[in-house]
Amino acid sequence: MKNKKSKDKDVSGLFIPAGLFIGMGIGFITNKLVGGMFIGLGCGFLAMVLSMMFARLKNK
Repeated sequence: MKNKKSKDKDVSGLFIPAGLFIGMGIGFITNKLVGGMFIGLGCGFLAMVLSMMFARLKNK
């Protein structure tokens, strides 16, 4: 029996670059580029962890 994860694509890693781009955009608007990037990176990691947790609960 194959692992269920091999059938489903894991796209949770895409939250990190998405968060960075959103943070960079907000940073450019507010002239606080580095702060925006750190906030975006943190939100991206948080969204990735939450999506992985929900996927794990769904597969149980």
